[in-house]
Amino acid sequence: MSRARTGSIPELLLAIDRDGPVALHRQLERGLQDAIRSGRLKPGAPLPSTRALAGELALSRGVVVEAY
Repeated sequence: MSRARTGSIPELLLAIDRDGPVALHRQLERGLQDAIRSGRLKPGAPLPSTRALAGELALSRGVVVEAY
């Protein structure tokens, strides 16, 4: 399992398991939802661009677009 910290939102820490059974875009969706529910991602906080987040997490931009 890899963990990546996004540069534009320091409190947003997402875990991606590339070898797990859950699709990458679903993992990203759940990670973002968890960040919202836990308060790490505040209401109105900007999300990184799809290109920036894809680069930070070493994912394709399409995976991030689908998750967003």
